[in-house]
Amino acid sequence: GLIEAGADVGAVDDQDLTPPEVAESRGKTDVAEFLRQFDTTRSEGPPRSIKAEAAATDGVSTALRALAFKEKAFGRDYHGLAPTLQKLAHAYKAAGDVIGNRQTLERAALLASKHYGDEHALTAAAYNNLGAACHRCGEHDDACAAFAKALKV
Repeated sequence: GLIEAGADVGAVDDQDLTPPEVAESRGKTDVAEFLRQFDTTRSEGPPRSIKAEAAATDGVSTALRALAFKEKAFGRDYHGLAPTLQKLAHAYKAAGDVIGNRQTLERAALLASKHYGDEHALTAAAYNNLGAACHRCGEHDDACAAFAKALKV
């Protein structure tokens, strides 16, 4: 049932155990053997860090496609792009691209400021996120300026 429905047998729990390993630890060897035939996380091939990097790159490309689609449909200044920009910024951060993260959050902050005004909570949140991104890039003056705008609210 669950496997055929697309359940992720390769997922890990908070102890970094896959479902087959959890079943094995609970003495369910028959279940563990069955699940292992679907488990790709411990198979031969690239180490987990390379798989995680590939997943992060896929996240960026997916977020970029979503952004391009929405920009084409609604325009570059559409206020509804803010959540999509936040997702893209998160994908950049997960991929280790601090510059892409910062640039995307800067655009999100400017968009929020334009549409909601400088005294709105969403604008403050956007500038707070931008401040954190600037700090990660080592741009401390820009970080201070972004945090100051966030605190203005």
